[in-house]
Amino acid sequence: MGIHSYLGETGTNVGPGLRIGSLLGGHLSPLFSLNAEITFDFLNVKNLPAGYTVKEVDFVLAFSPLLHLPISMTMDVDFVIGPKLGIRGLAATSDTAVSSATFSGSGGVLGLNAGIFAAVSPNLAAGALLSVDVRSVSTTKSCISIGGGPSTCTTDESPNATSNKTIALNAGLMF
Repeated sequence: MGIHSYLGETGTNVGPGLRIGSLLGGHLSPLFSLNAEITFDFLNVKNLPAGYTVKEVDFVLAFSPLLHLPISMTMDVDFVIGPKLGIRGLAATSDTAVSSATFSGSGGVLGLNAGIFAAVSPNLAAGALLSVDVRSVSTTKSCISIGGGPSTCTTDESPNATSNKTIALNAGLMF
């Protein structure tokens, strides 16, 4: 669990939000692990006009190997670092008194994870993980309904959207 924030222009009207996720994997050796990462970022949209509600979640599924470097000989503390390569999906809803809209998109993710973990027991380490990502959007679908009428939808296979840059700080447990 942790918090995330969008950086740059895409973060102008988005405050820090909740992140829930997991790295699932295993050690190939004491210094190297292979992991699949899954994260859900719940966006905190701000500066909305009165009467608007927006809910948005960004989902990432990535391959995230880690290099584990011991930093203390007397304590079992590791510095971890590794790349992230994956896919993303996002979904949003927006409602006003007279209209309702949905938005979905998909694309790629390229990033870096780095953190520090200390052994709590022989089979458990606790620590923090910092993640930095660049997330692209390659396909979008938007639908709008006015006055409760039928939805009108459009799909774009090559949107002109800019990449999202995110940073996140997570507390974590390693088994």
